[in-house]
Amino acid sequence: MAGTIDEFLGALYGLNLAQIQGFVDRPVGTDIEIPVLQNRADKLANGDVRIDGKWMAGFHFNSGLLRLSAVYHRSLKTVTGNVGKDKSIRTLLDELDKPTLYPTWAGHAWSRANVAQVHKEVNDFKHTAEGLNAGRNVPYAVAADAVEELLVLLEKWPSLI
Repeated sequence: MAGTIDEFLGALYGLNLAQIQGFVDRPVGTDIEIPVLQNRADKLANGDVRIDGKWMAGFHFNSGLLRLSAVYHRSLKTVTGNVGKDKSIRTLLDELDKPTLYPTWAGHAWSRANVAQVHKEVNDFKHTAEGLNAGRNVPYAVAADAVEELLVLLEKWPSLI
């Protein structure tokens, strides 16, 4: 669990740095501006590394989302007793939802709509040709709520106490 908590802190740093850098949700349908991208690449090739601004805010936001998705999967493996096993999130959620697991710890089902939305966004980012070119489907508020959902899961896990 220590590695997962370390990754969770990294997600929090990413989201926090995004906010500090002035992150603004890019609405779906907002295309990447190719001339701006080319200019940024040219500057990097000449040693001019950008460390602030809206592009860096988006970079940090993406980092936070990627890490939240990893924490989601790794946490599910840990709390269901499946560390080291290659199980899908769907399978792990089925195990977590069994009456003897999370409902016993918390007295109710685990609410996870936001972290599931983050995970879907990350999978689209990783596995589709378009990535996030057409804009994000996960605004900052959903990422923040996903953090809360993961905290609730970990706080209810009896072995963490």
